[in-house]
Amino acid sequence: MLGEVGKVWGRWTKYINFGEERLFDVDRDNYYVCLDEKYPLASHCNFREDIVYRRMNNYVVSQEFKEVLEVKQRKDRKLRE
Repeated sequence: MLGEVGKVWGRWTKYINFGEERLFDVDRDNYYVCLDEKYPLASHCNFREDIVYRRMNNYVVSQEFKEVLEVKQRKDRKLRE
């Protein structure tokens, strides 16, 4: 097949359009509901400091914790290489 059929565009975390038609929208298309575990592990990602502070709308402190985590991740990656 040669030639353009259409354009696909959007934000992968939010929506996907094909031409002018919205094929998927995360706010509109809820195919499943995630339920929280009754007794999650302490290591569950919901307990990360950056996420906890972001949920409290304290974006400055959240960003500081996120940067600390990223530094740790980069250090770990270097050790694996």
